Amino acid sequence: MPEESFPILIGGKHYALLFEPEDVERIEDTISLFEAFHPHHRTFANATTILWRGLRNVDEDGKMVHAIQQGPPGRIAAYELVRKFCREGFTGPAGMMALYESFRRGLVASEVFGEPEKDPIPGKPEEPHEKNG
Repeated sequence: MPEESFPILIGGKHYALLFEPEDVERIEDTISLFEAFHPHHRTFANATTILWRGLRNVDEDGKMVHAIQQGPPGRIAAYELVRKFCREGFTGPAGMMALYESFRRGLVASEVFGEPEKDPIPGKPEEPHEKNG
């Protein structure tokens, strides 16, 4: 899978999460991506919308394409994939939490979200750097 995507395994099949600007726009017709990550908004309906727009596979020409048909029948297929993912080796809400972490990583890989190179710890001074020379 290309570097600008995040790999995800659902039902034994390898896919990737890749979000183009149009995908983000279509997701945000339903819910803001910033709100979507709040625990109260981690619903099957919202996860279905995000997966529907971001799930990709590679076609015969090596191009990343939507893995799910983008019309109304595809939404039903996306919902079934969300349910399948959430049942694969997870109990309770752990599957949904793992799915949203995959979404986050896909959005970072797609350069929709940024991510610091290191985790900042408030109030902790940075390590001094050695001077060259």
